[in-house]
Amino acid sequence: MNIAKSIFEFIEKNPGKMLRDITAAFPETKTVTVKSAVHRLYYDGELASVEVTGGFIYFVAGSIDIEEYLPGGLSGEILALEATAKKLEEKRYYRRAATVWQQLCDSNCTAKARERYLRLKNASVRNARNMNDFAGSCYLAGNYCGGDLCSD
Repeated sequence: MNIAKSIFEFIEKNPGKMLRDITAAFPETKTVTVKSAVHRLYYDGELASVEVTGGFIYFVAGSIDIEEYLPGGLSGEILALEATAKKLEEKRYYRRAATVWQQLCDSNCTAKARERYLRLKNASVRNARNMNDFAGSCYLAGNYCGGDLCSD
């Protein structure tokens, strides 16, 4: 049997296990092989993971509600703020989205999550600066001289 298939079946039967628990369940297989199989399944979208203190827990994607595995009381607030920032970016309110990403960055989170929020905030600020959608709008500045209004 394929090792990835057996790991997937193990996680399907035992959701919420950490990588060390998964490697312990397969003592006859090299640790590196198990880890690479788990990461391959994760990158293929078959597994989902949640960061907890001490590592990540894995389960089959879409099978379990993630919020029950998230640690701390801020998890619901963090997920709500992330959703708000994404909605603001979809509406092209990049500066407001950057403010929300900054709030997430200032919250109690891991260094990896903080770096992710900083990256997303910087991307929002860049998008706000690069907005060049001037079609259908008129921006006047200074003395306008053109068309019928200009007399030379």
